[in-house]
Amino acid sequence: MLKLHEFITSNPDWEARLAGLPYHILIKRKDDFVLFKYVLRGTDGSSDLNIPMVRECLGIILDENDGYRPVCVPFFKFGNYGE
Repeated sequence: MLKLHEFITSNPDWEARLAGLPYHILIKRKDDFVLFKYVLRGTDGSSDLNIPMVRECLGIILDENDGYRPVCVPFFKFGNYGE
């Protein structure tokens, strides 16, 4: 299960919490879909990429009317052994 999905289902105020620091996630809505994006260098703060859930938030799209089921999940960053 995605950490983001777990966070949303566990926190009724998830949208306000994700918008604030340390997460600083941009949340956009279109129809029934919710798009998440982290901020690398914003004027009012940056997302903390040390938090695994924040790293999931680049381009992930969830269906709000279907229990926040993922409809688009990007390729998550990974590193080679020793990097």
